[in-house]
Amino acid sequence: MAATNWFLGLIIVVGLIKLGTCKKIKILSDFTTFEDKEFFKTTYPWIVKHLPELRVNYYFIDQDGGKRMCVLENLKHSINLQAHYLSCEASSGENCLKDLPSDQRRLEKCYSKSDKKIKAAGIEFRKHGPNETPLIVRGRVRQTVHDPTTVLLRLCDIFGRKQPQGCKQPSKAPVPAKRPTTPCTQPATEPTRPESQSTSQIFSKSESEISTQVLPLASAKAETHYSQLTNSETQTSTQAFKLVPNEQSETLSDYDYVEYDDIDYDD
Repeated sequence: MAATNWFLGLIIVVGLIKLGTCKKIKILSDFTTFEDKEFFKTTYPWIVKHLPELRVNYYFIDQDGGKRMCVLENLKHSINLQAHYLSCEASSGENCLKDLPSDQRRLEKCYSKSDKKIKAAGIEFRKHGPNETPLIVRGRVRQTVHDPTTVLLRLCDIFGRKQPQGCKQPSKAPVPAKRPTTPCTQPATEPTRPESQSTSQIFSKSESEISTQVLPLASAKAETHYSQLTNSETQTSTQAFKLVPNEQSETLSDYDYVEYDDIDYDD
């Protein structure tokens, strides 16, 4: 009886020690973005190197997120292997399962239910509502990943006074690459509508030139119209109009139409 109680006590102590040293966090990610891939390619392996005691639940919402979560679940006993796999996925995505210990039957079974995992990830995204990814969730604390050193130090806080060795003397942090920028293209300008020669000539001339060149042309047209009326076979009295200059000005706006009544076309 005493031996049994001693054994149960030992299990409880070991369990408490394990709970004290292993801390769980969540990582929400959209693996299609440049920032997410850069995080898993550079920052995350560096964090795992300093905090191998972490235990992580991953939530991906991209198209291949379900299969990726299956692989990570299969590697849940080694966060270092998880970090290695994610770094490969973020870099090239080719042959990332090669040389990794995996249960193929278990993977295939998980793959068939990958849609359920993506739905579960969607629930987490709606719950936390991240404005950007990746997002690290520590209980009620939500943390972005802009600066690797800041991420590490905040994760170290969850260990309290019993911080791992990697928190005390961290190595030099990696520098994540920035999103490549493309030069701004100038908006296409609309082609200039060509002006007719007569219009451009008119607007390029001074007012005096208009009065000496344009107005005689208008007067000539009026004279032509008047002469056509005189050649008409109808010899009745009608009204006609003739363009004559106003005596007070020589501009086009000051030319008046003067009415002539009872014109006799026989004269």
